[in-house]
Amino acid sequence: MAATKTTKKSARFIDAILSFVAKHNHWLLVIGLLVIFVMYAFIHHQRHITFYTMGWDLAVFDQPVYLLSQGKLPFSSLHNTHTFGDHFHPLMLGLGAVLYNIWADPRMLLWLETAIAVSSGGMLFLLCRRISLSALNSLFLSFMYLFSVGFQAMLLDDFHDDVLVTLPLISLFYFLKQKNWWGYWVSVVGVLLIKEEFGLLVAAIGILIILKHKLFCIGIMTMIAGITTFFLLLEIVMPRFATGTYWQYAYRHYSDTNRPSVVIKTFVRDPYKLITTLVNHPQKQKTLLTGALSFGFLPLAAPIFIVPIGETLLIRFIDATAPLRFTFNNHYNGPYIALLAIASAYGARKIKFKLLPIYIIAATALQHLLFHGPLSSLFKSQFYQLPSWQPLAQQLVSKVPSSGSLTTQNFLLPHLSQRESFYLLPDIENADYIAALLINHPTDFYGPSLPKLQSLLYEATISGKYRLYWQQNQAIILQRNP
Repeated sequence: MAATKTTKKSARFIDAILSFVAKHNHWLLVIGLLVIFVMYAFIHHQRHITFYTMGWDLAVFDQPVYLLSQGKLPFSSLHNTHTFGDHFHPLMLGLGAVLYNIWADPRMLLWLETAIAVSSGGMLFLLCRRISLSALNSLFLSFMYLFSVGFQAMLLDDFHDDVLVTLPLISLFYFLKQKNWWGYWVSVVGVLLIKEEFGLLVAAIGILIILKHKLFCIGIMTMIAGITTFFLLLEIVMPRFATGTYWQYAYRHYSDTNRPSVVIKTFVRDPYKLITTLVNHPQKQKTLLTGALSFGFLPLAAPIFIVPIGETLLIRFIDATAPLRFTFNNHYNGPYIALLAIASAYGARKIKFKLLPIYIIAATALQHLLFHGPLSSLFKSQFYQLPSWQPLAQQLVSKVPSSGSLTTQNFLLPHLSQRESFYLLPDIENADYIAALLINHPTDFYGPSLPKLQSLLYEATISGKYRLYWQQNQAIILQRNP
């Protein structure tokens, strides 16, 4: 009897909580979005001040945005070309330049992508409500999306334009369901202005619109807009901006297998590869499984979404020479995670399950137990402990002249990239300054080893080409002799 009473009390307590959440869902959504934004923004801030952001991939965006904010050509030193010669991202460039006129700091870019990505969770809530999901399920699905390990991985992988697609992509489906065509086409344009490859994503969405919503005119127009934009940017617009070497041009810097003409011929000759390309590598299989598991397998209840999801995965998986793109824990998740969230909403609508809110909470908790997403770093004491070499690194950064070309290490570059020209060690070229911190950085994936770095600095000075400009313990700045 006592056990039965306890069970009834627990059930009433849970019902009371769920009732409170359902009644105050809008306020809880707004508060939740603000709290989540602060959490992700703080992680970005902490990673940056402790020198765990990298030249690849923060300085590569910071430099052109800064230059544009100063009224100069948005050139990318790491790509050795106008930034549009690598990727077509005018939306990121324009928004970033506006923010840099407020505060020219790479964290503005990190916080911009955080604000846009977290806002997409609010748009997902509106979409869920529009397709007649309960307020409770809508709220929990939105938080499931924002706390999913895929969302964490894409957002906390420094800065990338892929992440910015989350908001216009989910908005596109919301306005489509609402039949608000002004909002729909503005969202389509927003997706197209984020990155050149998203033209194919828009085309795939056009197919989905025809198959699912039977809106043939809208679907055909969407497909034409996507395909036309993709090839127009790739073959005409971007080559006009590309001033660097051939391999630096987007879609031609991996291998011949990644060129659109080759891809089309491959799939026409062997359509079966549309399937095998998605699963013919262990990392690809892991990405598929982790994505589905992150959303409690709810997307499987809306199989029609395999059309846009398959497109965004194929464009990642088609090139066998770039296995980094196969993995789950990076920024390439941008459109993939957003589409899984949308598919989860439609899948949840099909499932007549009274305990769906509890299931969503359980699935969200389970993925954290299995994958330990980056958000868990907030609960680790070492996250708040500054590395012993950080004050020295800060001193080094403050001593580097703000003008003149520079070559430095990957983990120092985001703090020194707001200049017209820079390089990454071991490349020296004719840099005016060499700045280096003689330590073994735990996560710096690019650059010479410590012995090679020491040898490089020694050769630069012994040759007479450079002289000592400033030194403090392991921090060194060399200046090029006239």
